Order: sequence, then C-alpha cells, then structure tokens
Amino acid sequence: RIKKIQFGILSPDEIRRQSVTPITTQELYDGNKPKTSGLFDPRMGVLDTTSLCPTDQRDHIDCPGYFAHIDLAMPVLGYQYIKWIIKILRCVCPNCSYLRFDTESKSVRDYLFATDKSYRLSRAVDLASKKKNCDRCGITLPRIVKKDKILIHNVQLLYKKDKEDKIIRLQPEEIEKIFKGITDDDCEYLGLNPIATRPEWLIFSALPVPPPSMRPPARKNSQLPMHDDLTYKLCDIIKANRALASFLEKKGKDASSMALDCYRRILQYHVAVLSDNTIQGLPQAQQRSGRPLKCIKCRLKAKEGRVRGNLSGKRVNYSARSVITPDPNLSI
Repeated sequence: RIKKIQFGILSPDEIRRQSVTPITTQELYDGNKPKTSGLFDPRMGVLDTTSLCPTDQRDHIDCPGYFAHIDLAMPVLGYQYIKWIIKILRCVCPNCSYLRFDTESKSVRDYLFATDKSYRLSRAVDLASKKKNCDRCGITLPRIVKKDKILIHNVQLLYKKDKEDKIIRLQPEEIEKIFKGITDDDCEYLGLNPIATRPEWLIFSALPVPPPSMRPPARKNSQLPMHDDLTYKLCDIIKANRALASFLEKKGKDASSMALDCYRRILQYHVAVLSDNTIQGLPQAQQRSGRPLKCIKCRLKAKEGRVRGNLSGKRVNYSARSVITPDPNLSI
C-alpha cells in the first residue's frame, strides 16, 4: 500500500543518469532518418510505424518514450523557482552559506518547527531579516533585491552603506556555489527535504529533453511535418547553448563581461520561455505567423489545459452535463 508521495526536483546527476543520450545538434533529420543526437534521436522512442525503438525494442505504440538531456555551457536559473531562490538567498550568508539565524536557540526552533513544512521557508525569511551581521564570518549581510524583470539571469545583492548603496549581481554559478555550502541539517530548517530537493538543484546545468511522443509533429496531407512548439523552443536552446560554448572556447577567461552577459541572457531567456511563455516584461516567443508558442505551463493550466481539459473533464453519453470532481477525503 502507498503511504505517501514525495515530490522533488531532479538533480543534474539524476537527469544525466535517467537520460538515454545527450542532445548536441539542432538538426532533426539526416535525409529521411532522424538525426543521431538530435531532437528525434531513435533512442528516445520512435514515431514511424516501420521501426523499433533501440532502447527497448518496442514499436511506436508500446514504447513509452525516454528522456534525453542538454548539457548547458553555463548554469542558468530555473525561472519557475525564482521565488524560492530569492527566499533561500535571504536566509543564508552569501560568503559562507551559514544560516542568518541561530539554530541552537530553542525559541527559533519552536517558531520554525511549529508550522507545516511548506510555511517554514517564509518563517525562516522573517527570522533572517532581523540579522545584520553573519555569526560565522562576521561580514555585513546584504539585502537581497528581487531581480529586474529584464535581468532574468541573475539576482542582485544590495549592500547598504552610509550614503550610497552598493549593488552586486550574483550569477547563477555563484548562487549555485552558495547553495552547495548549505548543509543537509540547515535544509531542514528551511523546510527542504535534502534527499528530494537540494537548493543547488534550482539552478540548471543539465536540461531534460522530453521524448518525441510528448511532442509529435503533425502531418497535413502528407506534406512536410509541422513540428510541435516544444521542439522549436528546444532547437533555440541548443543554438543559444552552442553559441555560448563556442564563444567561451574562443575567448576563454578573457571574454568581455558584456559580450558574455549577452550570450548568457539569450540562453536564460530560451530556457525560461520553455516552461513559461507568459513572463511579464519579456517578449513572447512566437512562430513565424506571430502566434505565441505554447509552453509547458500553458499546456497544464486553465480550462483547456491537461488537468481540467483531459483528466478531470469526462464526456458522457446520453447526458446533458456531468461533473466529476476529486474527493479530498478519500485515503491515498
């Protein structure tokens, strides 16, 4: 019998372990056959009726499809987790990753653990906001400022000085380094389960690629296939990633920060839009016709989304209307 379900975030190592192949090219076909290491690599599952999947030797009907991954040239922020990234940064010292409040204090522990785990991080932010200096390394703790709407690829630290404010922008790899220094015990104080969700996993260094069965191309009157919006967006990510990788290869550590920033921003934009194409202040990714691309978030939410449109809503014969709702009182 199932006792509980644990939701978590995949770590980069777990993404690579579950992946059947790294995706390195945006080319989809080599002649009439799917390109190896492309977005329709046969190892991820086949779509045509004549061939078998090399991974499990099943046809297109029985093969469930397998995930691949893209290794990113530089880490990017998981934009859907930006709220939690900022909250965790507000709870730790950016220099030594030590929590900003005294975990030895009984009153602090009682305040944090008296509530449900989902509210613990908000309480930790309240405690951390009262602290001015780090107990371990003694530095003046900065105020974490919510990122600009346009600068989606970094987070700002604001150091309050006597007459002027000093702003430092943290890049994703710097945030990842801070989060890696947080111990498993400290994760519990922040309401995170360190086995299922470590803070550094909110920063992406490997991106999962859904199998072709999740984004099949539509054929119209045996013409050229019209590819799914996710396929187009994954192509954009691969192009931006290769451009950043080749720029780093040519310039190395001597790369000018402004040019590097530009390449990073493009990659971050495409990764963010893959999950949410409705971010305020950012231009929507569009098809050539001007239609906005349908991202993962758009497929799940609202009345026509996957949950309400396909899972909750049922068609019933000989009935004007039937309502089926989940019962929250049923045991799992």
